[in-house]
Amino acid sequence: MAAIILYTGTKACETGLWKELMDEASPELLDEISSLFQKSEKTAGFDIHRLRAWRAGSQIRVDFHMVLPQDLNLLEIAHEIAEVKNVLGVHYGGFVDVLVHTDPCGIS
Repeated sequence: MAAIILYTGTKACETGLWKELMDEASPELLDEISSLFQKSEKTAGFDIHRLRAWRAGSQIRVDFHMVLPQDLNLLEIAHEIAEVKNVLGVHYGGFVDVLVHTDPCGIS
């Protein structure tokens, strides 16, 4: 049994599978998401920062801060967040979990 565990662990390290198991950030995924945000009309004009993204099995996890005008009400903020989540959901076929932190414009 120990030999099987050692063999499987070694193969996971060799193939890079351990990175997914450990939820390690993916620079390629960050670049892809940044490019997607730059091309999307839904995210145009918003400052998005502190972007983190990683793969967890078949899911993609995305976490970022989005600066919005401070005069938006809660319903408008919720609408803007839903639009951004939709951009990611469509691109990744629904296999994405998105957490958005909102910051009012003028506060960092």
